[in-house]
Amino acid sequence: EINPLYGLANPLSPPMEMWRDEGRAYGRAKLGYAFEGPPEHVHGGYIAALFDQFLGFAQTLSGTSGMTGKLDVRYVLPTPVNAELSFEAHVKEQVGRITYVEGRMSVAGAVTAKAKAMFVEIRPGYLVRSSGK
Repeated sequence: EINPLYGLANPLSPPMEMWRDEGRAYGRAKLGYAFEGPPEHVHGGYIAALFDQFLGFAQTLSGTSGMTGKLDVRYVLPTPVNAELSFEAHVKEQVGRITYVEGRMSVAGAVTAKAKAMFVEIRPGYLVRSSGK
């Protein structure tokens, strides 16, 4: 996997496992002190990054894939470091090239964060052009 947030491409990427089962996506991670923000708790930026990666993985349940267009994270409870984090997500809706995904993260059954994302399927031949400014 060539990705800065998942897999072996980056030795500092958070250790995360992801899989699909019966129309849902699941994941696991355990973040140590390298990912700490507030004392003894995971930094919210890492939580958002994990959701971006995980919900992007979950969008493939729709049969398409695309780039993140919008990501909303709601931090429900502080997420402790060195705890087993569980992720679950599903595709909420697909409209044309847009896929909406919802997910949650929990520790020992308590939801610590929720997220909603919108992904935009990129059409073949799409080219980003720089204005040079």
